[in-house]
Amino acid sequence: MEALKDVKFSRFDDAIAVETEVPAYVIPCVGRIQTHVYGSVLKVSRRSIVSSFSISKRNELINLTLPNKWECLEAIFSSAGFRCEPSDKGRLALGVTKLLGGVAMLQILGSSRIYALLEGMSRLKKSNFGDPETRSFQVSDAKPLLGTIEATRVVMKWLLKQGVIFRGASLTCPNCQLTQWNPVDQLSSATYRCSGCFEQAEPPLDVDNVQWSYKANQLIARAFEQGVMPHLLTIFASWHPWSFGGQTLGFFPGVDLSWTGSAASPIGRRQAELDFLEICDGRLIVGECKVDGNRITAKEIDLYMSLARVLDCSKVVFSTCTELTEETKRTIEARTKGTSAEVELMNLRETEDVRAVDRQSREDTIDSKKPAAYLSYLVARYMTD
Repeated sequence: MEALKDVKFSRFDDAIAVETEVPAYVIPCVGRIQTHVYGSVLKVSRRSIVSSFSISKRNELINLTLPNKWECLEAIFSSAGFRCEPSDKGRLALGVTKLLGGVAMLQILGSSRIYALLEGMSRLKKSNFGDPETRSFQVSDAKPLLGTIEATRVVMKWLLKQGVIFRGASLTCPNCQLTQWNPVDQLSSATYRCSGCFEQAEPPLDVDNVQWSYKANQLIARAFEQGVMPHLLTIFASWHPWSFGGQTLGFFPGVDLSWTGSAASPIGRRQAELDFLEICDGRLIVGECKVDGNRITAKEIDLYMSLARVLDCSKVVFSTCTELTEETKRTIEARTKGTSAEVELMNLRETEDVRAVDRQSREDTIDSKKPAAYLSYLVARYMTD
């Protein structure tokens, strides 16, 4: 943990009071958050905490356990009479984030070429059993999307290592003649069990001539199917260091909200699903994320504006993977007029292929919309051993 800044001590009788600022940790100013800072807390502000401790020894260590980002979010909603929990889409988005290696690695999805590859591999087709399944790609299928054979090999190797994609081969059962794709780990045993006729036989595999192919992890495929990718791209765009704006305590890619009061809900409904939340400088940012932003409804806009008013949000974001029509822009403008919160329309396609600048040195960025340059940057920095 980073060293504390501006620590101030005061002693009285057998106790001391300590006031300290925690670097890059801005706590929301809501009453209930005090119960989450362990110790006899006297005051919590957005940038510092004050607490008193009894001491028995001169060299006794003082432990401050700060609230995590989810405890802070719960405190914000609880102060307004709501209960929150991760939504199904939120849990799916968190799974994808973990698979890629964390929030910082969402910049992999910021490459239009890698995004197009994963989107193509996630498209469903009819299988031999009638149920849809994802498509298999060979290296030759991926090359037109990634540009060069060298970049293709490196990217596919990295995605394979992360578990984003799997390698396997299409085999024809010698008993029933059913052809289906099998992951490589199922082909390493001495016997092969057909999922059609369930008969066992030696794997019908010519190792020297096999054509390996790749399929997307079902977690990735489901994220595309359920429209979760805009949630992740919004986090990437908000995390992106180009803005240098504020101290972010945490991102939340999907939350279910429930009103706990007996009176009417102040947002006009007792339950709601929110797509994007961020705690920045101790205040909440909320957002609606759409694959097609022109499908956003007046009710959805009104919901977020009500939340902004009730929770004193600093910003409301409407993000989309498509260009908004002038009619949609006018609708959003009309229904957000007069709000104290900033309203941002975010075209996620404009955040693609832009290199993240260094937060400390603020190096120059690579110009946007240069897919080859951005992919080369990702390959050199993150994917090359």
